[in-house]
This record gives sequence, structure tokens and C-alpha cells, in this order.
Amino acid sequence: MKLQTIVTREHALRIPLALFLLSLATAASAVTDGNPAGFWHGFAWASALGVLAVLLQGWAHRRRLHRVSALRQQELDRVVARRTADLVSANRTLRDLADTDALTGVSNRRHFDRLLREGFERALLTGRRLSVLIIDVDHFKQVNDREGHLAGDNLLRELGQLLQRAVRSDTVVARFGGEEFAVISPAGLREAVGLGERLRRAVEAESRIRISVGVASFEPSLDRDEPSLLARADRALYAAKAEGRNCVQSDPAGAGKAPLVRHSEAASAR
Repeated sequence: MKLQTIVTREHALRIPLALFLLSLATAASAVTDGNPAGFWHGFAWASALGVLAVLLQGWAHRRRLHRVSALRQQELDRVVARRTADLVSANRTLRDLADTDALTGVSNRRHFDRLLREGFERALLTGRRLSVLIIDVDHFKQVNDREGHLAGDNLLRELGQLLQRAVRSDTVVARFGGEEFAVISPAGLREAVGLGERLRRAVEAESRIRISVGVASFEPSLDRDEPSLLARADRALYAAKAEGRNCVQSDPAGAGKAPLVRHSEAASAR
């Protein structure tokens, strides 16, 4: 950088140096012609032109340096912006990987717990509707025992993608653990039960496995925290298993005093 600046400055001084030498030659010619006054007159004009040329060259040099500096700053800004965008994209990818179940591609348990906690707090503060569905694959152990764990993994992967396609963008599908999945829906009990039935039918139509679904909706009088809501959904799931599987059961308000309500057109033991 310093060498380049020195070379540029030497190049910038060539023109005033040439003018100065030309001025000296003109003055020398005047002396040779026997005109001393012409010598001093020519020397004065030449000196003034030389000084002006030096000033102009200095101004042009500073402007050129300023332009080079501006171009370098623009390039630096572009590099910083590009690397910042790459960093944001990498962080987003890492966050997605941290929130995604590696096998099924849906949300993992940690992401589910965080979203449920946030949804529960909103429901407490604003009264917004909130429902949880817990889904279990019927007789999944038999699949693993008969066909092997790789076949079981493939079925879980297919089920996760099927459930994800069947819900709206405001509904979260997560792998809850093992062969269990969970869904968070901004809906009341009736709508959540309808969602569970649609999911059950979709699995029945597109897969060889069957599912049981337990549904619970947030009720301030029953749910002190998220585990309370999850416990009611899990209780409804066990009721679905007890009813023969491949059905939807809910835990409504006052479930401790009234029997659970079955929400399936037909339940068949499989």
C-alpha cells in the first residue's frame, strides 16, 4: 500500500517538474538572447505555473485517494453484509436443527414444551383458546418385533410427515417421545376433537398403521400449568386405548365428575 502511494505521488510530480524545467529553458534562452528582463519575467510566470500545477496535482491526488477509499469502503460494506447474511442463515439453520426431530422432521419435544409454555401463558393472560392432542401409534411394538426397528422408523417418519401435511400453519406437530406425537392447536375442545378425528381418518386412509388420540383444552379451573393440561390429554389417550384404539377421546371440563366422552364414528380393536 505504501509503495503504491509513493509511485502514484512520483507520477503526479512529473508534470510540474516538466513545466519547471521548461520554464528554466525559456529563461536561459532569454539570457542567451541578451534580455535579462525577459529572463526574470519568464522565470516568474514559469514559477507561478509550476506552483499552480503542484497545487492542482495535489488536489487531484487527494481526490483520487478519496475515491479509492470510498470504493474500498463500499467493498468492505458488501463483504460485511454478505457475511452477516451468511451468519444469520447459519444461525437459522442451527435453530431449525435444534428444534426439529431428526427422524420425523417435525418439532422435537424441547420445541414442543417451549411453544406449549408460551401458548399456556397467552391463554392465562388473554383467554385465548388452546388445545393439546396426544397421538399414539396402535400396536407399534408389534411392528418393531415383526419387521424390525428400521421399518418402525420408516413408519414414524411417514406418520410425522402425514400429520404435518394435515394441519394448518398455526398448528404445531411434534414428536412427543417414542411412537407418540403431540399437537398444539389454537382451538376449543369441539374444534380440537374434530381435528383429532380428521387426523385419525387421514392416517387410516393413507397408512397401514392406526392411531389413538387424546384431546384436552385449556380450562382455568382445571389447569394450573402445562403439565396439568398434558396430564388430561394423556388421560384421554388412555381412555381411547381402553375403548379399543383407533379412536379419539377427550377430557372435557369437569372430567373428574363425569365420564370421558368418546368422539369416533367407530372404534375397532386392532
